[in-house]
Amino acid sequence: MAVYEAYYHCRREPFSLSPDPSFLYAAEPHREALAQLRYLVQERKGFAVVTGEVGTGKTMLLRSLIESVGPKVQTGYFFNPPRTISALYDSIGYELGITLNSAANPAAVLNRHFLSVYQTGGTVVMIFDEAQSLSIELLEEIRLLTNIETSSTKLAQVILAGQPEFDAKIDSTELRALRQRLVFRYSLTALSPSDTERYIASRLGAAGAHRSPFTVKACGAVHRYSGGVPRLVNVICDNAMLAGYATDSLTIDEEQIADAAADLRLISAPHRAYQPDRDPGPDSVTDTIGARSSHRRLIYAFGLACVTLALSIAAIVIVTQLASDSSTPLTQMEDKFENILRWLGESTNSMIHHESYSIIFKV
Repeated sequence: MAVYEAYYHCRREPFSLSPDPSFLYAAEPHREALAQLRYLVQERKGFAVVTGEVGTGKTMLLRSLIESVGPKVQTGYFFNPPRTISALYDSIGYELGITLNSAANPAAVLNRHFLSVYQTGGTVVMIFDEAQSLSIELLEEIRLLTNIETSSTKLAQVILAGQPEFDAKIDSTELRALRQRLVFRYSLTALSPSDTERYIASRLGAAGAHRSPFTVKACGAVHRYSGGVPRLVNVICDNAMLAGYATDSLTIDEEQIADAAADLRLISAPHRAYQPDRDPGPDSVTDTIGARSSHRRLIYAFGLACVTLALSIAAIVIVTQLASDSSTPLTQMEDKFENILRWLGESTNSMIHHESYSIIFKV
């Protein structure tokens, strides 16, 4: 739960990174992809591939599909791709609630399970997220599972979702058999500027807010710094709302968005909104000189007192020694004492003049 929710009249966190299907904003690419995936599942078409850059909403799309297909569709969702064939069958067995790890022929066990589900009017869908991490060997093994079919329909449907590099892997010669089985292949794109603005409003509305704190220019800045990638939109908006809460700003403008983007290193420091240091005016110069002068005056006063004390002690010692010498005439003692006092006065005046010079010219 975000600390700014109540401040912006939200019932829950509007820009969480969790792929909550209730926050799905169906931009045209996502709406089209979701419609075709539903068609694939309902009509038992077999194989589909969805690709998109990191943060474009693939996982959100897949979870929305899982929630929308109905109770007769048994889904297995694999968000952590297996590395070996045995791990693949272990994962499938766990997701579908059947035991495969001790079976001599796990594909045969799966065949019987798929047929059983089909006879009850249902179907099985296996969804592999982060499919770019699957090896060629594992992808071929998954392809073989789609060979399990009746004379008229596929018993298992497979959806592979991955990053753009997965497209290159699918297009490789080694996977030409899998590529020929694809009935649906779609690439998700980033949001347009207008979709970004509607996406922000949609998320806030789903969180319970009655109005958006983001200005139109702020939404434009969000799109500019995020490139329309939904995950980055969420991160920027979340940071901007937190900063707005901290500074008591009910409205979030483009400068606050720039600050959030700079904090996230999405833009370089020179683009960051900031207030430059102002030129010092006469008043500030006077205040500075006054403060420095007072400080110097205290230092020199302390030093002057120390010097005066030391000279006074020295004078007393010398006079005492002269007084104890009976051979020294009184007139000579008076002359020496007068010289000491004159030197002490000149030293004191020199210290005072030096202090005044420093205050005036060396602030």
